[in-house]
Amino acid sequence: MTVTSAWANAADGVGTVAASCLDEGGVGTADAVVTGTYTNTTQRTVRVALQAAGTSASTGKSLAPGESTELTVHDGLRLPAGQAVFVLATDVDGRTYKTPVPAGDHEAADCYTPSWTTEVSAQTFNTGGTVAVEGKVTNTSDETMTVDMVVTVDGTAMKSVSLPVTPGGTQTLTVDTGSAMVPEGEAVFRLSREGKDEDGDAPAQAVVSKDNPTAHYDAATIAPALGDKPVIAGACEFDAAQDRSVQKYSFTADNTASTLPVRFHVGDVTRTVEAGQTQVIEYPVVWGTETSEITAGGKVLDRTNVSFESCAELTWPGDAVSVGTETACSADSQVQLTATVDNRTGRDWTGLLVREGSNDVGPDQPVPAGQTTALTLTRQTALSTDGSVTVRLYRDLEGRTHEVEWSYGVRGQNCIGAECELTPDANPAALGRDETSDVPRTENQWPWQGLDTCIDQPADQA
Repeated sequence: MTVTSAWANAADGVGTVAASCLDEGGVGTADAVVTGTYTNTTQRTVRVALQAAGTSASTGKSLAPGESTELTVHDGLRLPAGQAVFVLATDVDGRTYKTPVPAGDHEAADCYTPSWTTEVSAQTFNTGGTVAVEGKVTNTSDETMTVDMVVTVDGTAMKSVSLPVTPGGTQTLTVDTGSAMVPEGEAVFRLSREGKDEDGDAPAQAVVSKDNPTAHYDAATIAPALGDKPVIAGACEFDAAQDRSVQKYSFTADNTASTLPVRFHVGDVTRTVEAGQTQVIEYPVVWGTETSEITAGGKVLDRTNVSFESCAELTWPGDAVSVGTETACSADSQVQLTATVDNRTGRDWTGLLVREGSNDVGPDQPVPAGQTTALTLTRQTALSTDGSVTVRLYRDLEGRTHEVEWSYGVRGQNCIGAECELTPDANPAALGRDETSDVPRTENQWPWQGLDTCIDQPADQA
């Protein structure tokens, strides 16, 4: 017997082949199958298996001549249209031989019908002066879905971005209508899924819910206005830390015509005024500001001139300045006073030194912030007693020059030698001494001792 004769009449055994849904539902439930019947019309016992949609039905089934069987191929959520084939196998002389027997075409089957249960809500809110609709969707099914929201205003449909929502999860979707007035309406939540099964079979069309959920939202209006115009509120104050004069102003924000809260903004101040309310808003203005601009709902409500006179008042910077004084002799034997100023104020100043009593004044010198500067005063004298000097600092602020000063003690200095002596041709009477007096002159007690000036003579002749 030849192998060929073993397959004689095999094609006569092909029965019906059809695609169907063994079960419908979501992932884990949907079961698309191809079912085929076959009768062994050969003269030998054969094993028969069904192949369809790229899958085989288990290992097949043995059939004696004349026996029939129904075989099923499972292919997940769906299966495409295609051809089915019965594969027959038999053993001859210890060897296994196989042959395909065409079973005909079968149609496609899609058994994926997932649950689309959700909870949704919608409300309006103010987004920079226009009404937006905010929708929330909670996925109460057991599979991830993709959701977007559609809002229709005056016949124009506007769509949010699409976002995935996991089982039990919630997403917030937003549509900006671009309008300051929106009538009430319904937000439509469009639900979809990719729907591929495990072997990659994609759906013939998008997997979408037949009944998209909707949520109602109320009409909304954004109509902010200016009540009372800006006026001065209180006295000007100098902010020493910021080194600037500040004047407060106030105005009335009117949101009575709105159904949503509105943010009123002026300068660095932003306040939210609830729907149907008014509110007095104060805001600071820094010296040098010419105009304040009030905005709300994406538009300018007012521009007002807010210039004012400076009220800057500077005082001695206290712990932020350290001063040390020193008295010395210059190269030409003149008394030289020095005040070393450590400037930790964070501001640049100009400084000078004044000798109290004589009112001698030193030159102006820059006193930069964060540096130590020596202010000097060279007196036109070679002899100076103990006394005081004034450190005077000044700088320009808000259109005028401001001065501050503080006094410090200085020691006297002799830059001509140990004592003063008369020259041979000096006139004692001119120095205020009666030379005919009976009171003897004691050493180092000439009438000019202790004065700030002395006769000019070299120190080595004193």
